[in-house]
Amino acid sequence: MASARRKVAGLVLAGATAVCFGASGAHDEPASVSIVQLLATPERYEGRLVRVKGVAHFEFEESALYLHREDAECMNSSNGLWLRTGGHDDLSNAFVIVEGRFTARSHGHLGAWPGEIKNISRLERAGTRKDYANVPPPPRPAQ
Repeated sequence: MASARRKVAGLVLAGATAVCFGASGAHDEPASVSIVQLLATPERYEGRLVRVKGVAHFEFEESALYLHREDAECMNSSNGLWLRTGGHDDLSNAFVIVEGRFTARSHGHLGAWPGEIKNISRLERAGTRKDYANVPPPPRPAQ
């Protein structure tokens, strides 16, 4: 009887955990990854929420995140990801942080990209060393 109660309690706990944290659990928090990781091992991140940095480029028929500025200038889509978004011309050629859902099953405009980031929830300029140089040091503990 006690064994049956433990089994029922375990099932209730598992169900409550799934409801509270969603079916994908840890995958609901964005994984901080590099473009290189997404390009080299796309199957590892398929369908996952990711946070990635790179050089954004926006213009007519192009919304992309590249590994390097040179890749953007030379339209080297093999070192980039399609961004399913638009209207961010102010961020074109800027180093940015993007959060969204990665897929290698879709290949962006004209199928020219190794993968894409969709359902983008964050797209903003990334901080630089210069930005962090102006941050005051933390206060000293009281003695």
